[in-house]
Order: sequence, then structure tokens, then C-alpha cells
Amino acid sequence: MSKIQRRLIDAWQRDFPLLRDPYAHMAFELGVSELYLLGMIKQLIRENILSRVGAVVAPNTAGASVLAAIAAPAGRLEEVAAVVNAEPGVNHNYEREHRYNLWFVVTGRDRRAVDAAIARIQDATGLDVLTLPLRTAYHIDLGFPLDGSSIPKDRNGGAARSLRDAGPVSRDDRALLRAIEDGLPVAPRPFEQVGHAIGSEEDDVIARLGGLIDRGIIKRFGLVVRHRELGYSANA
Repeated sequence: MSKIQRRLIDAWQRDFPLLRDPYAHMAFELGVSELYLLGMIKQLIRENILSRVGAVVAPNTAGASVLAAIAAPAGRLEEVAAVVNAEPGVNHNYEREHRYNLWFVVTGRDRRAVDAAIARIQDATGLDVLTLPLRTAYHIDLGFPLDGSSIPKDRNGGAARSLRDAGPVSRDDRALLRAIEDGLPVAPRPFEQVGHAIGSEEDDVIARLGGLIDRGIIKRFGLVVRHRELGYSANA
């Protein structure tokens, strides 16, 4: 990975600029052109170093999720993993050295959707799925520095935010989060493109994302890395 790629990842894993031209702002900070920056981000996504540019949403705020595990027979591990990975709502599927040797997170619009996905996995594999619902949320800094230092804290000092006073997530905000769940467009004026997709103005999209960040619904907004590709063996 080049020095400029490392600088990009270290600088923008959080506090993505909520501006009409965020990539131009990032490019200026790095001393490169916007076109060069966009190409660099697309390359990092193609190489699976970045999964996307976008939001990391607090668990069970704008949808539902649960940590799950399967005790897969050694000879069936790859087969079972393929079944799990085929579910669109599954992420973070990893092999572990434990009797429960396959661990993953199942997400969905609500708990009914999560339960349906788990039922499909059980039916397809013939194996029980252990579910571990979240009871207490802890603040974990999910930045992954590449230069041996720490990722810069967010504008609120990196402190954990309580969700008790966050209030409900509106239907419009859920639609916005769904529109960016696979990533913000890597193109000039990305918030304008998102607005077109959901029937909102560009400035409204920016303001609503800022509000979701301030309320703690969005824990972090920026470059989302694939930590194993960066050499990290764990993410917490």
C-alpha cells in the first residue's frame, strides 16, 4: 500500500466531510486532485481493503441485528459457511477456534427479518444456530491506524454516546440509511446522488446524516476498512 493510501485511510475512517463536495475537500487535505482521490478509493474497494465509504450504524437502532454462531462439523465448515454467506443480511462471518467455530452477525429491517434469516440457515444446513442478542453496548473505537498511532477522535472527542435520548428513527431516516448501506457513491456530489435516489434535496441529506451522527444512531461515518486485509487479526 502506498504512503498516500495510508494517509487517506488514517485520516478519513471517521468524520467524513458532510459537504456538497466531500471528496474535493479530502483531496485538498491530501494534496491531490479530486479525480486522483476518487480513483484511489475505487482501487482500494476493488482490492478489498475498503468495504465501502459510509456509515457504521449503532446496533438495533435503525434495524435489528444479532450475533450468531454455529458448531459446524470440520468436514462441512466451508459448505456451511457458504450457506451463511448466501444470506444478504449476514456480515462478519469468521471461523473461530472453538466448538462453535463459525461466528457471524445477522442483520435485518426488524427482528422478524433476522429470525427468518436464521431459520433459513438452520433449514439449509440442518444445524442449530446459537443467537446472542446484545444486552449491553460498549464503546469500541473501530478505527484501524496504519502508522502505529491512533485514529483521530471524532468531533465529540470519541466519547461514547448514550442512545437513551436518541429518539425513534423516522421512516425517512430509515430510507436514507438503506440508500447508503452498500456505500456512498464514489463520485463528485455523492449526497446529491443519494438525494435523487430517495427524493430528497442534497442539503437535506447532509443535514439528516449530521443529525443521525449527533444522536449516536450513526457511530462513525467514513472509510470502512476490511481489517484483516490490513493485517489486524481482530476487530475489538
